[in-house]
Amino acid sequence: MDNHTIGQTAKITGLSPKTIRFYEESGVITPATRGENGYRAYTQKSIEELKVLKYARDLGLPLSEIKKLMRGCEDGNCAHSRNYILDSITNYLKILDDRLGQMQLLRSKLNDLQQKMTSGDSSCNNGGFCCDILHQLVDVPVSKKGGDTNEGSD
Repeated sequence: MDNHTIGQTAKITGLSPKTIRFYEESGVITPATRGENGYRAYTQKSIEELKVLKYARDLGLPLSEIKKLMRGCEDGNCAHSRNYILDSITNYLKILDDRLGQMQLLRSKLNDLQQKMTSGDSSCNNGGFCCDILHQLVDVPVSKKGGDTNEGSD
């Protein structure tokens, strides 16, 4: 079968039909052809575009950037977009480096918390959060009972 319905395409790509329609209406992917019955018919090319799009979205790239990058070089000459692509790569590498740093810090904090919890220390000394794991991972001032750390609150 050369063409797929939107339901089949959704199963193949892992995207919802609503999301696929949105990407098509936004001009991010090649519009689907319509059968005699009026239903959308997605080609293998459309499915590949959707897979690439989903991968890029899963990585956190904004849709506006994906749209620019997916246009590609349909005429076979990419000289006009070379600088844009190089700038984009530089920006994405910086974003990835920042995220990797954040993830390494989180990993270190999780390792520290795991070590603390497995060492047998189950006390809640020094105003620490015994069960509120997120506060132990983020450097947030500990509020005392009856007090409020929100400065400027009315």
